[in-house]
Amino acid sequence: MKLNFKKYPSAELILRVWLGCALISHSVFKIFNPQIMERFCSAVEKLGFPLPYIFGYMAKGSEFFGGILLIIGLFTRTSSVFIFLTMLVAAFMSHEGDIFGEAEMAFTYLIIALYFIFNGSGKYSLDRFIESKNEL
Repeated sequence: MKLNFKKYPSAELILRVWLGCALISHSVFKIFNPQIMERFCSAVEKLGFPLPYIFGYMAKGSEFFGGILLIIGLFTRTSSVFIFLTMLVAAFMSHEGDIFGEAEMAFTYLIIALYFIFNGSGKYSLDRFIESKNEL
């Protein structure tokens, strides 16, 4: 049986909310704890990124704020692009592309974000609500 998200829009909502919650839970303790964020930014610097504090806060910000936006279904495609890029770096640079090992969670988030980039937020979202108000 093929799962058709357009036929079952609540499945899309569940997937979007699940990813949002997972990203928030993964980032909230880092972004609001200066010592942990300091270690994360040091790891970003070791990966070779210039301005590691800016890139570090952008990465955790895309997870935290992108997760919030996914949950409410607002700017879903845009936030999914930032999540996708963050997870791409996490999967290939931080975890060295170990798909079924350390990078498995990053790859999973990356694939789900890719779905929302192509398909949008779905029927039950603020994006759709705003879109329907603009059509009137």
